Amino acid sequence: MMFRAQGGRKGTRFNADASETGTMLDPKVLKGSSTAATVYQHGDLAIAAETFKQVPYNVIASTINAVMNEVSDELGKKHINALLKQWQSEVSMIEPIMQQRYVKIMKHIDNVIFGNKTAKF
Repeated sequence: MMFRAQGGRKGTRFNADASETGTMLDPKVLKGSSTAATVYQHGDLAIAAETFKQVPYNVIASTINAVMNEVSDELGKKHINALLKQWQSEVSMIEPIMQQRYVKIMKHIDNVIFGNKTAKF
């Protein structure tokens, strides 16, 4: 989440604004390449929105916490302390941002812009 697909850090661009939900659906953003807007049909977006709405944030937070603990335990057992501290720091930054993104997406999920159409879910 904190890294670009090409491997570089997103830095301050990984924040509470989930702007990729708009840019990935806009075929004008990445001319000549496949974006979700050129791959997914409107019905796919409706299914994705309904699926997203069914997952309460506490389930996401619990999963983030479980993964953090599991990886932390493994790093601790292997005495990889520098990486352990970095891992815990990264997760502590990710979780609140994910919560903010979740809230924003839930507020706007009923209006998904797809091309020139607005879908109500």
